[in-house]
Amino acid sequence: MILQAGEQGIASEQVLAVMGPSPQSGYLYLTNTRLVFEGLFSEPSIGLVPRTLLDLHLVQVTNVVAVAGKRNRNTLRVEAGRGYVYTFVMPDAHTWANFIIRARSKAPSPVSAAPASSVPPPVIVNVQQASSQPTVFLHCTHCGSLNAAGSVHCTSCGATL
Repeated sequence: MILQAGEQGIASEQVLAVMGPSPQSGYLYLTNTRLVFEGLFSEPSIGLVPRTLLDLHLVQVTNVVAVAGKRNRNTLRVEAGRGYVYTFVMPDAHTWANFIIRARSKAPSPVSAAPASSVPPPVIVNVQQASSQPTVFLHCTHCGSLNAAGSVHCTSCGATL
């Protein structure tokens, strides 16, 4: 992850993101302004490479919840405006929730971004790559799950995409 001007890293950890039909392994980063998730993808010629799947300014975070699970499989649930929900499985979800809450309370507003109450429209994200053509998914505006491009309804909640 590349830090932006004036940005400071707070925490990072390898996690499992629950995005769409299959979980995605990668790294979650928290800075004083953003929450970033980079998924790990296999490239035949060079091995695992990171790709940014989530880049969320902290002022867009509306709620953070840590849920205890069995065998250190705790869940961190990050909610953003318009019903976006991002879920990560990690051992230390409670600590991460506290870090995010504290960082959000001190986060400066983005200089060129929209007001904190607005969240950008769904972003097309490449989450898998088979041979040379990427598989494209869309975020559901209701639950935040990823769905295959061209889907009419969310596979998670059934909302119209």
